[in-house]
Amino acid sequence: MSQPNARAYAYARETSPGTIPVGVTDENGNKVRTSKMGYSREYFIYLVYDNCAQLTPVRLLINGRAYQFKNQTIDQSPVAIMNNNIPGQPKNITLVPKTNDKIIRLIPELQKGINSTGGEKKLASSQVVISYRLKGKTYHKSVKTIKKLEPVLNL
Repeated sequence: MSQPNARAYAYARETSPGTIPVGVTDENGNKVRTSKMGYSREYFIYLVYDNCAQLTPVRLLINGRAYQFKNQTIDQSPVAIMNNNIPGQPKNITLVPKTNDKIIRLIPELQKGINSTGGEKKLASSQVVISYRLKGKTYHKSVKTIKKLEPVLNL
């Protein structure tokens, strides 16, 4: 069987920690240190492929770094998220257009120590590489540039 008609979509969104308190004191008037957490980044990575294909994602590289990941099957399309940064003016952002194909979200968890090797080297200019197995053969789908979504502000 030839490589299935697979498509990949990749987005990143930063989230601010909100307002960090300054000048906090305990009951004795002593300054309490507050942690200054930076922005966190959430990835929205999707693999869309033919309904008849039985493929399994096996490797996820983001900017050349390998990540462990969870698969989440998406049952409806289009896939969209809501941006509520401006109260009373939510924006619906489509991540995956309407399709009858299968959709899997790959949710990065822990970064692994192993980086790009083997067949992924030829895709080194891509920010995301998804490797998957189909009938015993490994294929790669890449996304050249991760699309940056508007940050979420936790005010």
